[in-house]
Amino acid sequence: MPETNLIARYFPFFLFLISASSFSQVNLTHFPEDMQLFTRNDSDTAFVSVSGELQSDEYSQAVVKLYEEKKLFSTYPKTISQEQNFDFSIPIRAQMKEYAFELWLYNGADSVLIKRAEKVICGDAFILYGQSNAVSYAQYWVLNDSISKKFTRNYIHYFSETHENDGWHDGTYPEIGTLGKRFCLDYTRKLKIPILIINGAVGGVSLSYLMHREESDPESLNTTYGLLLKRTLKSSVDRIRGFIFFQGESEANASAEAVKEYPLLFDLFKQNVEKDFPSIDRFYVFQVGIMNSHALWEAAELREYKRSLSTLYNNISVIPATGIVWWDYDGLHYSFKGYNILAERLFDSFLAFEKGKEKDHTPDLKKLVDEKVKHRLKLIFNQEVYVPDSVDFGYYVNYMKHHFYAGRDWGFIDSLETVGNSIYLYYNRLPSNQLTYLPGFYVDPMGRPYGGPFIRNLTGTPALTFYNVAIEDQLPNPVIDSSYYLSGLIHFDINNTPVLDCHNCTLEVSQLTSNGQIPLASFNSNTTSVDFREADYNSLNETSTLVFKYVNQVSESDQVIIGIGGKSVKDTDFDAIPDGVDNCPLTSNPGQTDFDKDGLGDACDDDDDDDGIADADDNCLLRKNPEQPELLIEDGYLVTSNIPGKQYHWVVNGAYSETTNDNLYIVRNTGEYAVYITDELGCESKTSEPLQVSILAIERDFEIEVYPVPFSDRLNFKTDMAVSKAELIGMSGKIMKSFNLQNGQSYISTKSLLAGSYIFRLIDAKGKPVLSQKVTKSE
Repeated sequence: MPETNLIARYFPFFLFLISASSFSQVNLTHFPEDMQLFTRNDSDTAFVSVSGELQSDEYSQAVVKLYEEKKLFSTYPKTISQEQNFDFSIPIRAQMKEYAFELWLYNGADSVLIKRAEKVICGDAFILYGQSNAVSYAQYWVLNDSISKKFTRNYIHYFSETHENDGWHDGTYPEIGTLGKRFCLDYTRKLKIPILIINGAVGGVSLSYLMHREESDPESLNTTYGLLLKRTLKSSVDRIRGFIFFQGESEANASAEAVKEYPLLFDLFKQNVEKDFPSIDRFYVFQVGIMNSHALWEAAELREYKRSLSTLYNNISVIPATGIVWWDYDGLHYSFKGYNILAERLFDSFLAFEKGKEKDHTPDLKKLVDEKVKHRLKLIFNQEVYVPDSVDFGYYVNYMKHHFYAGRDWGFIDSLETVGNSIYLYYNRLPSNQLTYLPGFYVDPMGRPYGGPFIRNLTGTPALTFYNVAIEDQLPNPVIDSSYYLSGLIHFDINNTPVLDCHNCTLEVSQLTSNGQIPLASFNSNTTSVDFREADYNSLNETSTLVFKYVNQVSESDQVIIGIGGKSVKDTDFDAIPDGVDNCPLTSNPGQTDFDKDGLGDACDDDDDDDGIADADDNCLLRKNPEQPELLIEDGYLVTSNIPGKQYHWVVNGAYSETTNDNLYIVRNTGEYAVYITDELGCESKTSEPLQVSILAIERDFEIEVYPVPFSDRLNFKTDMAVSKAELIGMSGKIMKSFNLQNGQSYISTKSLLAGSYIFRLIDAKGKPVLSQKVTKSE
């Protein structure tokens, strides 16, 4: 055998001998692993440890080489002698870059590579735990094409003895799930920070199962908790940016006792997690959705406990899991789109906390006040909110007023209105002194779960549901006995008799301007006089208007508006807003609501949401309806809308034809075609301008049968005529599969095709389409 062939044959063995010899000279205690993620500190830096002990006096220097994106970035040398320890702490930055580490030993000109680690990154670590909605396997593979394999990580440690897949993997690993993968996608794209997610969720299990912990061995692989802890500790991360917890459906389906035990179990679970796991910045807990099968009314009580977590603990953010329509939520699990929506809320909640704006992220009820004189309840939220009167699903109309409960009683609310951060519920009676928003469980006339309406903020995030919240009496209004203005001094005398017994009450004073209210000062409710000097307030002068209001933690009074020095204040529409600052001076608009921020109050604005659809014709008054679509034609017989929607309502020759969920309509006859679309809340666009389509009808005296419907891995067709080609066209009009047919072939294989709707087209030997039919592939 030629010498060169011998070298080639045994070269790997020579490398093995060199590597084995090198390792025998060093006992390494710390060295990064391939693909390892190191967690960043508050300075966006991680320190990577390389340490060990030299076993030979052959080498006198240890050198760590750091590579950034495969280019040598820095070199760290250290002089050593036999049996001497060496320890390096190498800083790396949290950025969208990969690092590599090499440890070399030197003695003069001689050197040997001891070990190398590649694809090391610096970023943030998250844990995802809970039951099936945390597992979230709905079409998770769809995200694999867009998720970054380079800058996302998962760490595996299995129950099995072989552990052959243990260690580091990228974020396309299946068990991260749809929720976790979408969170990874947002994190890397929007923050430009690498991310690790360890998902230890298990479907269909209770909190007691997930929290079960062996006291003598918390890392025991005999428990789900121990496995999650083992994986986390073996990954060597020293900081968990967020512990994401999505669980509670089991208890909501179990018993009232399971719901009542939940708070004690959760508190113990949280204590153990904080004791066993690396430092956790914050917990992100999902408030479960409204289920529609085998659920309990006490499920609402469980949601209320979840709502209270941000008050009970200073390191928990609560994320709503409601507000998703029934076609993306089946009453227990969510669709691919549903999990994407939840992941977006999770990311937004994380970002809000990071920016110090967590209180502004999710709408949450803060006060519930009974204004008895006006026969209405005032629901005060932590931010501006909006709620539609109803949602029309076609087969029934669901009204918001029907989903406020006293106990399980409903129907006592006649109407509602939204003013800024308050919702007013006008009642005909009050069955109790407690109020619940949204039912414990719900089944609509078609057996579907609750799909709306929902209270939302102006960005669409739904409010947390609440249960049996105490209704508080309204506080007495401030009484101003007298006032005067003298040489820049503004003085008010206050009669404090009505609030002598008011618990923890304060008097808030603000200035009313055309841009809203400017807070000036707060006083104890026992105050009998207040003074303001113009010199202390840039905006105050003798023509200013002040607003007085008593507040405490659970209630508040009406606002009392006073002109300085007892001067009269003109209020043409009697809405307690002076004409000089009223955005609807001739029409009562007490909350000064201005949804589209155009300076014209909603009460006198013909188009409150500024979407081009007049309020009189707008089925979503305070939500922008979709834009008016334009129709496009493809291949002479496929009509598409240029604006995406949830549903497409097709009009043929001026008359309604049908509604589809697909952005595609097959034209069968010459005529005039139009469409209007609706979004996920049922908000309608204007109807498109009509499009005249001429099509040459296909004359044929044969039948074509396509089956089964829906199909799975094979689609069959039966025809007596000769066909040469079959195509499956996606709803975007793109050809997804094309098949050249053999003589007599009567089926096509569709195993690699994703579930969904398609157009099945058959083409004859002359290249002429002879069939275009909509078909659906099942899951």
